[in-house]
Amino acid sequence: MARSPQFAETVAEKLLAYGIGRKVEYHDMPTVRSIVSRAKARDYRLRDLIKGVALSPVFQRRVKQPTPESPLVAREH
Repeated sequence: MARSPQFAETVAEKLLAYGIGRKVEYHDMPTVRSIVSRAKARDYRLRDLIKGVALSPVFQRRVKQPTPESPLVAREH
């Protein structure tokens, strides 16, 4: 089961969600499938799934959300 494509897809989806800081949407699924297909050649190793997420366009284009402590957020005084 640990080496199945379905398990690898679930892991890749969860890693991507964590990496981009939001839920994975339907338009992100081609990225997930691409990550899994590239990892298949190396028996779905976790290292390859993580690398696939880090190199994915979705992860590369992510936008950091401002936090209340951020100097870019206007504060009321």
